[in-house]
Amino acid sequence: MSAWRGQASRTSVPFLRSIAGLLLVSWALVAAAPGRAAGATFEIVPLDGPGEGLHDPAPYTPRDGNPGTTLGEARRAAVEFAAGVWAVQLDSPVVLRLGVSFDPLGTGASPALLGLGGPESAFRDFAGAPRAATWYPSALADRLAGVDLEPGALDLVLHFNSDVDGPVLFGDDGFDYGFDPQVPAGSVWFVDVALHEIGHALGFTTYLDFATGEKLLGHDDAYLVHLIREGATPERLAEMSDAQRAAALRSGELQWAGPSAVAAAVAELSAGTTALGNVRMHAPPQASQLATATHFALDVQPRQILSLFYEDSPLELELTRAFLHDLGWGEAPACETAGAP
Repeated sequence: MSAWRGQASRTSVPFLRSIAGLLLVSWALVAAAPGRAAGATFEIVPLDGPGEGLHDPAPYTPRDGNPGTTLGEARRAAVEFAAGVWAVQLDSPVVLRLGVSFDPLGTGASPALLGLGGPESAFRDFAGAPRAATWYPSALADRLAGVDLEPGALDLVLHFNSDVDGPVLFGDDGFDYGFDPQVPAGSVWFVDVALHEIGHALGFTTYLDFATGEKLLGHDDAYLVHLIREGATPERLAEMSDAQRAAALRSGELQWAGPSAVAAAVAELSAGTTALGNVRMHAPPQASQLATATHFALDVQPRQILSLFYEDSPLELELTRAFLHDLGWGEAPACETAGAP
């Protein structure tokens, strides 16, 4: 989507600012009811037509906790499960409307593209906004305002690659829609991918033009204000010129300096932080609108839910949740974990 909508303080933004590559890895599941929990409520909105995506009638054998008997039912149950994992981590009085579709996103890329996710809209200068003249993704803006700023509209949008379920990408393997992170070798745990994409849609994204370094309509966004290039003058990307920002995005020196994440990194990371404790972010020489700045650097260990590539190994959610706290989401409610691999 590239067309602007409505007044100057609201805009439709490309949700294709998310992931390029095989995403994520397994994470210890939070014990939560699918789709709804104490902290937030997700409403799943299918975006596919009859007979496809969440409506696909192909037979499916229930397994690993997923009760679906058709492929569409299994997909929806897996999305609801992932939304439930996030729901217990959030605190919003507003129902979060989550649009979901399955579309052919290509089979020729290497690594393969599994999905795309992000906020449907962004808002600024609303009642309750922590910073003036700053864009906030729809779900977060609603949470901060305490009301639905655009009733009836989607807040988050996810597109998943339906080609993964075909024979071209992985042969007989593909998305595993079970709720158990222990998936067969060669399969991709769908819940993991959905967790990653929802993380982007909740706010792990920036609205910069990565080619030029320009801000969206000249304004900061809630993610951008925490990005720095340590040692540069100025250090904060929000204070740089467009050209300086564009250079920082390609520098390999991009860092997150939000206080909650810096504090969490002390306990969560064994590698991938600077001497000052900032978290290193992905900033390769060839900037990508799908990957740069909105994923952890490849040397961040252990792997996180917002790491760039899918790997069949355990990963953690706590650091990503701390990033969201820096953006404006409240403290994560205490919760139990289960299903650790």
